[in-house]
Amino acid sequence: MPGTYRVRLAGDLFVPKSFKVTIIRGRTAAIEESLERKTGYLTLYAEPNPPGLEIILNGKPFPNVRLPDTIRDLPTGEYVVTCAGNDGGNKFEGSEKVVVKWNKESTVTVPLALKVTFQCRSEPITVSEDDFKEVFGLDDKWRPVSYSSNDYHDNGDGTITDNATGLMWQQSGSDEYIQLKDVPSYINNLNRKQFAGYSDWRLPTIPELMSLLEPRKKNGDLYIDPLFGKKQWWCWSSDHRSPGSAWSLASTTVTSTGTIRTMTAMCEPCESDNDGSFGHLNYLIVFFKGDRKSNKY
Repeated sequence: MPGTYRVRLAGDLFVPKSFKVTIIRGRTAAIEESLERKTGYLTLYAEPNPPGLEIILNGKPFPNVRLPDTIRDLPTGEYVVTCAGNDGGNKFEGSEKVVVKWNKESTVTVPLALKVTFQCRSEPITVSEDDFKEVFGLDDKWRPVSYSSNDYHDNGDGTITDNATGLMWQQSGSDEYIQLKDVPSYINNLNRKQFAGYSDWRLPTIPELMSLLEPRKKNGDLYIDPLFGKKQWWCWSSDHRSPGSAWSLASTTVTSTGTIRTMTAMCEPCESDNDGSFGHLNYLIVFFKGDRKSNKY
């Protein structure tokens, strides 16, 4: 019908726009209007906030942003904000969802954690002599079926972080042999003194210890990275064989003779003390709990 009409164009993604159009009998009225995309503001934070973070929005890198910062004129909608970076050799990554609303400021804090390639079992278990090869992933010669690809960083405070697992290790262990019954006292002393600034050190499990092993000698006669000390040759684990005994990891062989349970990288004979326990000391490396949301960055 001929006449003058008010037309309003609107949509979820665009700013509404109104205008007049006149309809003349026998003629076609064409409407050609450009609509403005709805945008908002997004303020970004990261916790912690190491320098040089890369910002990625919905899989697309967003350059020239230094947190904390506000991105203006960002199209409305839901975003997955990913922050990734490298601080002193430690690799971090984190993601968080946020909805950007029209003409409003949205805020998001992205929690960062050590970027982990693989995870090891952290809870202690009891493993029998009949099942240890299958449970621990050993071949018929009692060697690891596979080895980990580590990404170590020397923190400069007596600890080593493996970015591949997200675990922090004591760089070198006790200077003296420690019996299993005395291990809790050793760990409690580390926590009481807050070694390297932490008070939640614990024993590692066998899979966590196995993640340190190398297929060939790299640290003197030890099958472990030379970043670690080489005075100690084996270490206790939190995995048990029976009450009062625990599996431990050494650099030469795997056995279950006596009360000390030894896992190793190679299948060579290991000397035995008179009491049947093994005297080779690989690493009493006491392991930080491995919380990837730890605030040590």
